[in-house]
Amino acid sequence: MSAPAPRAAISPSANPTRSAAALLVLAVMSSACTPLERLAIRLGFGPPEVQAAEVHDREGRELDHSRFSELLFDVVDDAGYVDYSALKRDPSRLEAYLEELAEVPYASLSRDGKMAALINAYNAFTLKLIVEHYPLESIKDIPEADRWEAVRWNVGGQMMSLNQIEHEKLRTEFVEPRIHFAINCASVSCPPLAQTAYEDERLEMDLTRAARRVHDPASRWFHIDLQGLGAVPAKVTRIYLWYESDFPDLEQAIGRYYPPARPAFEADRLLDVEYLPYDWSLNDQRSRPDRPFTE
Repeated sequence: MSAPAPRAAISPSANPTRSAAALLVLAVMSSACTPLERLAIRLGFGPPEVQAAEVHDREGRELDHSRFSELLFDVVDDAGYVDYSALKRDPSRLEAYLEELAEVPYASLSRDGKMAALINAYNAFTLKLIVEHYPLESIKDIPEADRWEAVRWNVGGQMMSLNQIEHEKLRTEFVEPRIHFAINCASVSCPPLAQTAYEDERLEMDLTRAARRVHDPASRWFHIDLQGLGAVPAKVTRIYLWYESDFPDLEQAIGRYYPPARPAFEADRLLDVEYLPYDWSLNDQRSRPDRPFTE
């Protein structure tokens, strides 16, 4: 995930990588710069638009991610902040899970098994990336070449970058925009890291939970005012701006992930949307604002 977007602002591997200088245009954007930011994205300095299609069989082998669930439960708190210092002290369980990912029989997994494996892989690889460079203030402090573009992560014998997992696998091979609420970029404004791994047998429930969590009006990602009869004011995560092509109907998406909003949109009330600023600070328990970290 490069500076302008939650996970990666690149073109797929078939296209040349955008320069850091060009991407900086988006990195400094705030909510007041939405038109310029949208223009920059459409000019190519943002996440690539993709043509998503379901390409995997529904049937296939199941995979057990319990090792990752146990680790997440121990190092991720209820707000999605991570105890990176504990991971740094003892990375053995994370390393063991990464070895499991390298050996997964990916081709024989079911459609949901593949998606769950890729989501978990993205999140586990991001944890590993942070631990390698910890302590740091932001994932963007990691050198660009070592971040989202580095082809170093092994899923079932296939080496990929984080960008490739997101844009060339998850966004392209599955018609499922909720993946944006499940993969985590180690940043405060990124949808929170879950305390359990994603599993194929409950993937629908897991993705629904992730989406509903981001669309809780009490959260940092979503605020909405359903009072009155006019336009519906809403402040939403910037993911909706960066990935407009994945969410072509914003009102439909909000109604799906926050059902109390559906009656307003069914009554033809328009959405008055504002995109929230994006905080790239590390989602570190040491810096969680409402809970001081203690060793």
